[in-house]
Amino acid sequence: MIYNSIDDVPHFKMKTPVQKTVQFFKRVRDIYYSKRKEYDKRPISAIITTIVASVASRNSNYGLSTIDLIRTVITELKTYNMFNSLKEEEFYINYPNSVDINKINGKWEMINPTNPKDNLVDSWNNDESISELFFDWLDVIDKEVAKIISNPTNTVLYENLLGVKAIGEALGMTQKENTTKGPKPYGEY
Repeated sequence: MIYNSIDDVPHFKMKTPVQKTVQFFKRVRDIYYSKRKEYDKRPISAIITTIVASVASRNSNYGLSTIDLIRTVITELKTYNMFNSLKEEEFYINYPNSVDINKINGKWEMINPTNPKDNLVDSWNNDESISELFFDWLDVIDKEVAKIISNPTNTVLYENLLGVKAIGEALGMTQKENTTKGPKPYGEY
């Protein structure tokens, strides 16, 4: 349905910054892991949704915009990579507010908020490359988001992160010329 103005759109049809942020991370995840041909190692949607909701709830008094929430989530998620260079005790001393993903006795743990018996990152314990790929993905997102923020009118940056088709649809373009020779997705990695 088409509305004459933003004021005419029913409130329940508008996406919140949390919903947009979850959608952003899922879309970027799908493109990144597909390009790496590691789609079976992508983080499950429950991990992304839980982390975004948790970060948003801890920062709700700030009324974060979508881009601010994306940056806050990236910043928090990057701290978990410090588990690889710090002892567990040191990590919790240096990052006491990082509560979503834990590493206890060398095992990754993220409790499913709807089922406390479910460890959402259990697969990370069975295959170390899954957690490594997750943190590589976060580094790529961080770099690409920084580029977009510094040059918001460059649609190629958006295309690299979200895909040519998604950006073309968002901009109302039905076909993009010379897309087969475009820049390498996510720059160099």
